[in-house]
Amino acid sequence: MDQGSVKFDQTHNYPMIVELTNITKSFADSEGGAARKVLDQLEFRLEGGESVAIIGSSGSGKSTLLNIIGTLDLPDTGEVKLFGNSIAGASEAELSHLRSAQIGFIFQLHHLLPQCSVLENVLVPTLALEKSDRSAAADRARKLLKRVGLDGQESKRPAQLSGGERQRVAVVRALINQPKLLLADEPTGALDAENASNLIDLLGELNHEESVAVVMVTHDQALASRMSRVLRVREGRLEIEG
Repeated sequence: MDQGSVKFDQTHNYPMIVELTNITKSFADSEGGAARKVLDQLEFRLEGGESVAIIGSSGSGKSTLLNIIGTLDLPDTGEVKLFGNSIAGASEAELSHLRSAQIGFIFQLHHLLPQCSVLENVLVPTLALEKSDRSAAADRARKLLKRVGLDGQESKRPAQLSGGERQRVAVVRALINQPKLLLADEPTGALDAENASNLIDLLGELNHEESVAVVMVTHDQALASRMSRVLRVREGRLEIEG
């Protein structure tokens, strides 16, 4: 496969899965000064199957925005709707179930458990499932590992894999519960240029084949341009880039 050959699915005949309205978020100054507003009446919409890159300067609020979309953080004001439902008033248990069932996360560091095998790491998000569902998940894990070129690596420990291979394991772990939304925070930040391009190829293929929506925070403009939309966080709001 030629690097950069995969294009993300730009078909938009899917239900709206993320709706952010008038989102504001501030953080207290570490030195006791006035709170710093990171997001200011931000608006964002994402349809199922879309792919979006979020770019911006360091400290602009990119990761904060991703955390709010993924319910890892809550806005000070504004409304968050996921899959057509407002999360206002939802308990932490309800949000945890939503994250587990519908959202996959990929971070710059893979956060694999060093004492567990590749297969065991992939299956961690399924531990809360019923026993019959876990059995089906194991079959899906093996198929996905084969899909990303890790067939036969199921019993290896993370230390026995390359950086690119460990990140591919993290991608499979994020997909194991068949989420409708995949959130990636600088997923290529710890990879060299070739492995970074290969990972974006993989996300593009999965976006197309599994119809999973992708929101990726990145500092790399070239990688961002491979998504169907590129948005920049500027002064707390989102602007269309290019």
